[in-house]
Amino acid sequence: MVHLRTCFISWPPSYGQRTNYTLAASKKKRGHEHSRSRKYSSDDELDTDITPTAVSEADLDVVFSVLRKKLHENEEFLRSKISRLTLHRATPSLVESLTVELPNEKKEKQLQYAARIMTAGNYELHVLPLSPEHLDAIFVALSTKLVDYKVIMMQDRVSVVIPSMTEVMIRQARTVVKETLHEVRSRIRVARQDALKKLKSLHKGLSDDMFYRQQKEVDTTVKQSENRVEKVANDALRSLG
Repeated sequence: MVHLRTCFISWPPSYGQRTNYTLAASKKKRGHEHSRSRKYSSDDELDTDITPTAVSEADLDVVFSVLRKKLHENEEFLRSKISRLTLHRATPSLVESLTVELPNEKKEKQLQYAARIMTAGNYELHVLPLSPEHLDAIFVALSTKLVDYKVIMMQDRVSVVIPSMTEVMIRQARTVVKETLHEVRSRIRVARQDALKKLKSLHKGLSDDMFYRQQKEVDTTVKQSENRVEKVANDALRSLG
């Protein structure tokens, strides 16, 4: 008995099949290239979006400029408040902000804009009107508003004599100085906190060493302001006895 062996002959693919294989390979290759291209493009976009975080010297100058302005305003507030107290001496600031109703004027004016205010010793002020016709109006205003002062009409000016302080007045003045000092201290602390908060927002653009140096500079600036207000208040308290 003869056994026949069956053989399968693999014929070369037809032209159409070869074309399909070629197109598929080409598409696959282009897909890989496009994927790599998109990846590189995405990386480039990420690099472009990165913004520098370095803090400039101008940014730091703004922080300290604002801080010093606030500290100066607080110091002036304390000086102004204390200067209005009767500290055994006459100072123009005691009366310069008083308002005066002048003839032929629609609005009242502060005395400092209507007269020259001069000291005549430790306990007396001379108020010389810029216009002689305003002498009477200034005398009336000072007499009305400075009830505890001795106001005298002179030939071309008004004399204001500062009265001696009683024990009650001295105690009240000392209380005002202490309360104002406490208020200013609180304002200075707030100014410091604001400056440190602003510095913290800039921390990412500063090295740690630079950041801590700036913090130290804030504390030094604040401490100097605190020393100044303490001196002003202590001088006032000593003057009051």
